[in-house]
Amino acid sequence: MNYREINADNPEYLHLVCSGTWEVESSKLCWQDIAERLKQADYSKALLDEREVELQTSVNVDFSHAGYVADLMRGICSKVAIIDGAENSEANAFYETVCVNRSLNLRFFLNEAEAIDWLTD
Repeated sequence: MNYREINADNPEYLHLVCSGTWEVESSKLCWQDIAERLKQADYSKALLDEREVELQTSVNVDFSHAGYVADLMRGICSKVAIIDGAENSEANAFYETVCVNRSLNLRFFLNEAEAIDWLTD
């Protein structure tokens, strides 16, 4: 999975567009880098656009990965908004629930405007 930063001058949140095939290890490296970028730039919010990511996962993988992300982001990030396609809604709902239950305020959205409204509220 790859990503590029959008609107680097935005003072409210880190905005990334992700692409490629989702794999556990590459995603963990991506989240570690996101955590570092948040700390360095003094951001507390992140917007990830994952509509260009090919998702291949399972409930067990989602549970483990969501727990990893929640633990990694604890104390670094107050909100994470992720934009993704409707085809991943079921997996995303489960992932979101795991993160929220582990104290990470993470939500999935189908469009960017709603994600930004929630993130900046």
